[in-house]
Amino acid sequence: MARSKSMAWKKIKAKRIPIASMGQIFSHFRKPKVDFDSVSPPSGNEELEVLYKSLTELLQSESEACSNLKKYEGNSDVIRKSMSNPKDADIQAESFTEMFPNVDIIKSLYLLSQETNTLVHQLIVKVSSIEGDRESKEALLKGLASLLEKVFDIDWAKMHKPEIQNDFSFYRRSLEKHGHDPNVPVDDSVAGSVSMFVAYPNPFVRSMVNSLNVKKSEHPEIVPFLSDFANLCAASASAKGKLSEDSKHMLIAAMTVSIVLYDELDPHGAFSKRGKVDIKRCINCLKAWASGDKVQYMNTLKYSTRTFN
Repeated sequence: MARSKSMAWKKIKAKRIPIASMGQIFSHFRKPKVDFDSVSPPSGNEELEVLYKSLTELLQSESEACSNLKKYEGNSDVIRKSMSNPKDADIQAESFTEMFPNVDIIKSLYLLSQETNTLVHQLIVKVSSIEGDRESKEALLKGLASLLEKVFDIDWAKMHKPEIQNDFSFYRRSLEKHGHDPNVPVDDSVAGSVSMFVAYPNPFVRSMVNSLNVKKSEHPEIVPFLSDFANLCAASASAKGKLSEDSKHMLIAAMTVSIVLYDELDPHGAFSKRGKVDIKRCINCLKAWASGDKVQYMNTLKYSTRTFN
C-alpha cells in the first residue's frame, strides 16, 4: 500500500482553478493570496470584534490542551493492577477513581472539540457573508488558519498517545459497576460519545467533519468555502516574497485540514477532476516547503482522505 500511495503523488495531474471561479473568499482580492504576516485584528465592527475575541480565547485553550496532551501519561499500571485482582472490590473501586484525572483531560478535549466545531462554522458563515471589508475578512481568515493549525497539532499529538483510548475504555467498563459515584467526571449518558471521539486517530478533524456535514444543507457555502480556503492557503504560502516560517507553517497546516474536510464533505472529493481544490498547486506547495514537518502533512493527505489513490 505504501508503494501505491507514493506512486499516486506522481499521477496527480495539473488542475488549475481559474481565479474568477474561486468563490466568495477571493471576491474582493485582486490576487488570490493574503499577506498573513501583515494582518491586523478587526476593528470598528462590534460583532466581528466579539467573534475575534472568542477566537483568540479558543486558540489559547487549544494551545494549553495540546501542551497537556503531549504530557499525558497513561494509567497502564492501574489497569494492570485491576485486571490482576478482578475479585478484589477495594482495588476495583480504587482503580476506577484513580482514572478520574485522566478522564477529566479526555473530557476537556471532547468539549473543546465541540466548541471548536461551533466557532469554525461561525467563521465560515461570517467570512462568506462579508461584503467589501477586506481587512476584517483577512483577519478572520488568519484566525481560522490558526485554529485549523491547532486542530492539526492536537490530532497529531493524540495519534502518539494510544493510552488515551486504553484509559477511557477501562473507565467505561468500570463505569457499569461504579457509576453511582457522584464524582464521576463522565457519566453513562456521555461516555458513548466520548468513547467514539477518542477511537479516531484524528478526533478533532473527524468531529469537525461530522459537525459540518450536518450543517452544510442549511449553509451550502461551507463546502465551496473549504476548497477556496485550501487554494488561498496554498497561493499565500507559495507566493514570492518574504513570509515568516510561522505563517507558512500555519498556512500549510490549514491547507491540509481544509483539504481533508473538503474531501469528506464534497461528493467528488478533493482529488477528483470534478473537485474544486487546485490539488496540484497544493501538493507542489507542500513538496517545496523546506521543512522536515512536511512529511506529517503529506501522510495526512495520503491516509486521512477518502479519494487519494
